[in-house]
Amino acid sequence: LMSIATGRSGEAPKRETCLAWAGVGAAVGGLIWLSVETVQDGLVSAALLAALSLALAVWARRAGALVDLVWLPGLGITAMALYHGAAEIGLSSPPRPDPETQVPVAAFPPAIIALMALATLSSLALAWRSSMSGTARAFLALGAAVTAPSLAVVIELTWDTRPYLSDGQWALAVVALAAVMVLLAERFAAADPPDDRRRTAYVTLAALSLIALALFVMLTQVALTVALAVLIVTAAALDRRFRLPEMGLFAAAGVLVLTWRLLAAPGIPFALDGPAAEVVLAFGAALGAMAAALTILRPLDRAFAKTFLESGVFSIAGIFACLMIYRWIVATVPSSEGLSHWSATLFALVWLALAAAQIYRQKLGGPLTRVRTVLAVLYGGAAVLGLAAAVVLLNPVLNAPDSSVGRLLGTRVIGPWPFDTLLLAYGLPGLLLLAATRRLPTRLRTGARGGGAVLAIVWAALAIRRFWQGGVAYDLGISDPELYSYTVALVLLGAGLLYQAIAKGDAALRRVAMTVIGLTAAKVFLIDAAGLEGLLRVASFLGFGLALAGLAWLNRWATRAEEDVETAQPPG
Repeated sequence: LMSIATGRSGEAPKRETCLAWAGVGAAVGGLIWLSVETVQDGLVSAALLAALSLALAVWARRAGALVDLVWLPGLGITAMALYHGAAEIGLSSPPRPDPETQVPVAAFPPAIIALMALATLSSLALAWRSSMSGTARAFLALGAAVTAPSLAVVIELTWDTRPYLSDGQWALAVVALAAVMVLLAERFAAADPPDDRRRTAYVTLAALSLIALALFVMLTQVALTVALAVLIVTAAALDRRFRLPEMGLFAAAGVLVLTWRLLAAPGIPFALDGPAAEVVLAFGAALGAMAAALTILRPLDRAFAKTFLESGVFSIAGIFACLMIYRWIVATVPSSEGLSHWSATLFALVWLALAAAQIYRQKLGGPLTRVRTVLAVLYGGAAVLGLAAAVVLLNPVLNAPDSSVGRLLGTRVIGPWPFDTLLLAYGLPGLLLLAATRRLPTRLRTGARGGGAVLAIVWAALAIRRFWQGGVAYDLGISDPELYSYTVALVLLGAGLLYQAIAKGDAALRRVAMTVIGLTAAKVFLIDAAGLEGLLRVASFLGFGLALAGLAWLNRWATRAEEDVETAQPPG
């Protein structure tokens, strides 16, 4: 601060500058210390601090080295309120008679309004001083935008205003201060050149923040969320109209606040149990505002604001979709707790779609490419966790429906075979992943193909089990028809993979196919044959041997074809 005060970087401040700083600092600290006894002491200290702001703004207007000192008295008022609190200076304690006049404290004008007025006077002094400075104009305007609004925030967070002011009166006082900031913004915009509107931006940010504070005081949960969403759009529109990059700070803060409200206060509990119309309104307003602000800022170079807005749109959209799926499940499925093998897959598909959208948007390039990559990883990770939970933790074959775990996690299979929740949880997602591999980047195709194959195999196994057993729980045992059905399915799988490998000339896929066929052969000889006797065993071995011979011939033919192609190609 001393280096800033001298105005000469790298040089030590003059002795007079140091003395001025020490004197003003001691005065501000002493007035804060003397404000702890009664309401009158607090108001007198605040009045003296405001007078000190005016004195520094007028008397030291020609002293460039003391320009930072104009900040201190105004911030001293806020520091006094923050450190001592309303109770310690008597502003929120029960009314008591003044020892000298015996007039009750409640008979005085509301002390809170008096403090707000004094802090506003300090802000106005800083604003007036900024119009007279050269290089420090924006710095002093920032002080004007911080001094009084910061006091309003401190009072809202730490003081109990209800004994003195109703919510409407307190909100009106905050809006009045916002009007002062708007007036300053209009004056600054008229006086400043178009290429430097920092002063306008600072007081505009203060006005928007104060309006948001008033909304917090007055509005209900959903109405407050909608109002904050409107403010985000307003900030983006102001930036587009007047070229105020600082509005991006408000937009980013708005995204964080809206996310906090949607997830924490009132948050997820309200979204799960509250009225559906209000939940849709809250999430719809937030999503619409973020998308609108992102559209408004699209022609501008606002990477910081766009990062928050884009991540907010996709994240909130995914959470909203999951919440709506949950509410639909609870409302339509009897005895459902909303968490099951198929609901986990639905949740995962939401995040998988968002990850795919981020991967697709990476083609746009620009400064948001890394952000989209991070979001794609996060969304993809959430999708993988959901699918893993559906395959392992919530797998109905691992938990009997009437067991404690089964009742808790909802592992009951619903619907007629084969159009049941097994198809929804494993079959359709597996086919979707396999079909989507062509449109994914090369580096992601192997993982998507493997995940789709796992889901498809799980669905086929569980579908076979339910067909023969009527259920899929582990305690139902394994019948012979079920056991042989698995063998047939493995043979068909191996043959299908081998056909694809030959058609595409994929040596790696052909090795996978032969591995599946080898495992099938091992299953037949070690497991299936143990339950067969006589001619049935002979016929089974004969049929399976012929199938293996045919597949081996196809594999050998494909190998020779590849060797012939490699031999026919010229070297190099």
